[in-house]
Amino acid sequence: MKIHEYNSIFRRSFLLHHIISEGTLPQLFNLYIYILNKVEFFGNKITLLCKFSNLISWFQLPTCSTFFFQSHVIYIHLFVFIGCMIGLTLFVGVVIANYKENKGTALLTVDQRRWLDLKGRIKLTQPLHIPPRPSMSMSSFRLSAILVLANSALLFFPVNLGVPTRYKVQIVLAVIFTLTFTIECIMKIIALTFNGYWQSKRNRFDMLVSILGLGWIIMHFSMRPTPVRFYCWLFPYFLSSIVSYCILTL
Repeated sequence: MKIHEYNSIFRRSFLLHHIISEGTLPQLFNLYIYILNKVEFFGNKITLLCKFSNLISWFQLPTCSTFFFQSHVIYIHLFVFIGCMIGLTLFVGVVIANYKENKGTALLTVDQRRWLDLKGRIKLTQPLHIPPRPSMSMSSFRLSAILVLANSALLFFPVNLGVPTRYKVQIVLAVIFTLTFTIECIMKIIALTFNGYWQSKRNRFDMLVSILGLGWIIMHFSMRPTPVRFYCWLFPYFLSSIVSYCILTL
């Protein structure tokens, strides 16, 4: 069969789920198209992609590998798949947008909507005079800033086993700063209780960094001098950089 003979139709049998047929299956006439063998032109490429995107699952590809490489065949199928996924994404996005416009009350009963309206009205009642946030002590603020700057200063000196004196000083300072931040978290938990302390995102981050710092201390003093320990030495520098950036920006 030549290329120009591919422009014809063929019968495609199909079976409906709700119909049990014991005889001959119903058939539909479908296009029997051929692949354009000159896809270096832009017009042929657009025509080919339009054929595949419009006739997906209702056409037959004869001797596809004869005119193209396997990579071209994969590209065409991926194009159709991505196009279908984009359409599905747009459909789901429209459904979610319509649901958000109703503020999540589209599937609620009448009583549930009344309860939400009453709850919203209660939230509107605010006190006339909101108590101001207590100011932070300047001495405590300055002490925290000094500790952060001193902890950041450790980043200027990399770990060097060739200088044992400087190495010991770096490790001792990193341990002191980590324990200081941990003690600060404990004091805040005692003063604010755990529930009050956990309400602030900054306090949560401070606790996370303190826990990681304590983990580094345990790893540093428990691990033997092995090659893996080198990564343990880099851990405090990573923590100090995170603490310095977040505390100074929050």
